[in-house]
Amino acid sequence: KTDTLNVSYNDGWVTRVATQGLSATATGGQQAQPAVLSIGAVSFPATTIGSTSSVVTATVTNTGGSAGVISSRTLTTGTNFAITGGTCTTSSSVAVSGTCTVTMTFSPTGEAGTKNDTLNVGYNDGTAAQTATLAISGTANAQQSTAAVLAIGSVSFPSTVVGNTSAPVTATVT
Repeated sequence: KTDTLNVSYNDGWVTRVATQGLSATATGGQQAQPAVLSIGAVSFPATTIGSTSSVVTATVTNTGGSAGVISSRTLTTGTNFAITGGTCTTSSSVAVSGTCTVTMTFSPTGEAGTKNDTLNVGYNDGTAAQTATLAISGTANAQQSTAAVLAIGSVSFPSTVVGNTSAPVTATVT
């Protein structure tokens, strides 16, 4: 920016004007960098279909230059996994270098095999809405079937003439 400074003065004889050109460059503080949230990997234990795994904790870390404010935490399908709690709650703030958590369980349904979903943590980075994501998976084990084992105790038939029918005999099944 440039401007001119004019100073009027009287030197005792005459009024004079002194002129000086001015220029300045504005410098401001460094603009804060936005929040950047990332989610650390998690490992779900193999779980039998129809059962629920132990709780698994995902840690969300802010590696950016500003606090991030949590706006949501969801699962893309929510079919086999569930969010059960944690400290990353709606409107909570994650400070620079700070963390929060999302706890989840795995309750597989359907066929045995690998089940997949995505954890989404929505947040405001100080300037705009953002989403941190983490692909999650778990192994669904088939249910174990238990077969019944039957046993028949010994049976003794009375002596009977060939061609005749014996008297009824009781057999015990255990």
